[in-house]
Amino acid sequence: MTPLREMRYRVIARDGGCVAPLLDPEAGPCYDQWGAPVPATSWPELEIDHVRWRPGMQKHKYAADHVAMCPGHHRGTGPNAGAQWATGHRPQLRAYLEQVCTPRGRVDACERCQAEVVWHRGQWLDTDTWEPHAHAR
Repeated sequence: MTPLREMRYRVIARDGGCVAPLLDPEAGPCYDQWGAPVPATSWPELEIDHVRWRPGMQKHKYAADHVAMCPGHHRGTGPNAGAQWATGHRPQLRAYLEQVCTPRGRVDACERCQAEVVWHRGQWLDTDTWEPHAHAR
């Protein structure tokens, strides 16, 4: 599996679906790339959106710099026809990433076993499986 594909799976597993309806009740429904309505949790249609923390940040290296989105909120498909929710809501996306990940969204190491872990919604998760980490911190 390529690193970008693996990162996509990690981001979607972490977010559980399109984050737009979670962050903004007025975001409207999710749409696939052809404009057909889809559930917010429809894995095959979900894309990852790179949230830049500063101008010029181009590396797609960390899952913590990306969020899961349906094509409708990411690229403006469906009745939105070009209205990209993601572009106009960068501050909300950055706040979300700071909330669900470690500071600035970086991976940390478990003090007992040195495994990569990430802080997510009130608990430490193993970055390989996105399951709760065995060692309490």
